[in-house]
Amino acid sequence: MTTIRLEFNFCQLIATYYKSISLIVSIIYGNTNNNISIDCYYPEFLVTGESGINVLKATISSLEKQINSQAQSALRNELEIIGVTETPNENLQHIILQTASKIGVSLTCEDHDWVMRPGNSYAQGTQTSNKIIPRPLIVKFMRRAKREDFLKAAKTRRNITSADIEIQGPARKLYFNEHLTKHNRLFFRDTRSRAKESGYKYCWIKNGIVHIRKHEGRPAIKIRNLSDMHHHLGLHDENVSVCSIIKDRNK
Repeated sequence: MTTIRLEFNFCQLIATYYKSISLIVSIIYGNTNNNISIDCYYPEFLVTGESGINVLKATISSLEKQINSQAQSALRNELEIIGVTETPNENLQHIILQTASKIGVSLTCEDHDWVMRPGNSYAQGTQTSNKIIPRPLIVKFMRRAKREDFLKAAKTRRNITSADIEIQGPARKLYFNEHLTKHNRLFFRDTRSRAKESGYKYCWIKNGIVHIRKHEGRPAIKIRNLSDMHHHLGLHDENVSVCSIIKDRNK
């Protein structure tokens, strides 16, 4: 009952934030209904001119962070496995148990809630260069500690392939990652690219937060947002956050 209530409250929170962002963006671009006044929702936005726009942008950024933080927190028990060849009538429960056995983790059906492949079905597939790319496996564990055990064990067996877990088809290297929100996944990819260009040897993610390290022996640096990226790696487009909201809203 508690879990259902938390999920319901989270959905309400997302809906409230989305409504707030939509209203603010509409006001910035003059698309709001004449009968809607921002005074009713945000009295502090009575500031006009450039200062008012800056306040609105800062509020959008703050709402974005809150939404993403809540969404990532909801994924804290989930793991993503990339590279498992997809076949018709596959048994995902068997696959995850087989994988756990291969990497040396004790796992039972009671240790995880569900296993699934997101996106299109196998019949439709995702194709690149006439090759079907298997959808990732998403596993939700009952306890976060078990997910951490799984990730830790997987890192010590970096060369494991789909053939090692007795999956038919071409052998593919398996990758084990934390399940991230779309925002964090894209942010991680961008940070990793910029870190490589800036001479950083290591870039990884832990508990939904990106870390970088110049080389062995140096302290890790957390990259939490665009400001951190700008400070440590150089970032010229400071309006990415706002632009991404406008773009997604107009799709």
